[in-house]
Amino acid sequence: MLALACSLDAFALGFAYGGKRIRIPVLSGWIATLCCTVFLGGALLLGGLLRPYLPEWLTTVLASGVLCAVGVFKLFEKNEPTDGDANKDYVISPSEAALLSIVLSLDGLAVGFGAGVGSANIPAAVVASVVIGIAAIMGGCRLGEKLSGSLPVNPSRIGGVILIGLAVSEFMLSFS
Repeated sequence: MLALACSLDAFALGFAYGGKRIRIPVLSGWIATLCCTVFLGGALLLGGLLRPYLPEWLTTVLASGVLCAVGVFKLFEKNEPTDGDANKDYVISPSEAALLSIVLSLDGLAVGFGAGVGSANIPAAVVASVVIGIAAIMGGCRLGEKLSGSLPVNPSRIGGVILIGLAVSEFMLSFS
């Protein structure tokens, strides 16, 4: 669920690019996915390393609070992700993909830290991030080419709902 929520931004970005007929080659998709996974994995590890030094109630509050805060932010954010095609050639180059991945990774840093302080399974989250991330970017781009402008909601908002749900379930399970 964590990887899915983080990958919805990548899906939304791919969808926006596809809708504007901006191509994401497979190499660029992999670069963006792997960069995002490195950021998420690093944040998960940092949170996991700090977990033993924090009281259990604080780890629950931190994990739930961070997930919920990022989820609420995602519900209300307004963004236009198609500015990443810097040279305006309608193809996302590997260097453009690396820069885009930094923007995509900002949520992953906060979410990863919060989940790492909580009870996330780090190896599973990293593997899921790679698998779901590449599918989200490439699938979003292909789907955006076909369905541009026909979705009633920005796909990244769905990620916000998932993160809020994870936060509530983490909090409820910890105190039940």
